[in-house]
Amino acid sequence: MNLEIKRRIPVKKRIINISIFTIMALFSISFLYPFFYMLINALKSSTDFYIAPFSLPKAPLQWNNFTIMISQFKIFNFFKNTGIIIVLTQILVIFAAICSSFTFAKLQFKGKKLLYLLVIASITIPNQVMIIPMYVMFGRLKLMGGFWSVVLAYLGIYLPSNTILMTSFFKGIPNELIESARLDGCGYLRTIRYIAVPVGMPIVVMNFILNAIYIWNDLLIPMVFLHDEKVKTVMVALSGLQTRYHSEPTFQFTGLLLSVIPILIVFVGFQKQIINGILMGSTK
Repeated sequence: MNLEIKRRIPVKKRIINISIFTIMALFSISFLYPFFYMLINALKSSTDFYIAPFSLPKAPLQWNNFTIMISQFKIFNFFKNTGIIIVLTQILVIFAAICSSFTFAKLQFKGKKLLYLLVIASITIPNQVMIIPMYVMFGRLKLMGGFWSVVLAYLGIYLPSNTILMTSFFKGIPNELIESARLDGCGYLRTIRYIAVPVGMPIVVMNFILNAIYIWNDLLIPMVFLHDEKVKTVMVALSGLQTRYHSEPTFQFTGLLLSVIPILIVFVGFQKQIINGILMGSTK
């Protein structure tokens, strides 16, 4: 039976399928190899790394590298700092994005189209261009060096993109549903709480996850605004690994590997929500 099915499939289509599979396999290998390279070298001694950097680790595995990163480098403290920034940023960005996107999607007011175009235009401004004005402004407000300088910077950077995605989704909410809520006595905030948020939860979760990934991986903003070692984020701390452990490259690989694991778990665990949010937001 299987042979009959294979014979029915045109040779040209089978060649195309094999070609697509080969290309996707090569892409997968290219994406996974850096992670594999960090893993094998994080379990080596420095001597083994210099002798054979591309070979598999030999016994005994150097688990001590992870102990040093945790006890001496205190990488979990930098994880905590990054987590605090992510939580504070998400509270502000998600709340502001929900309110502004619902306003653009369902309310009518003068200058609405112009204001929405300005929001779209703000996405085209590179982050590097905004750093100097924000640096001067935060310096005058005495916010430099603390978490709030980074949080407010991320608020300005991620709010426009979150607003645009949510606006596209909220436009698909039936107007009759909004009117029913108003007839029941719901005001602006209650309508958002009981109608917009439950219906738009897929796009809200998607923005939440993507924001967390971008903030975790960001180096530029924290490096500019955070100078104290006690408040540095994980990426800023890792950027100094090469200087601190210049003769111990395996420590560098261990730190990089540990920094990848939390955000990799988040991405793998919530990839279904990310894909659903993108698809639903693009079709609404």
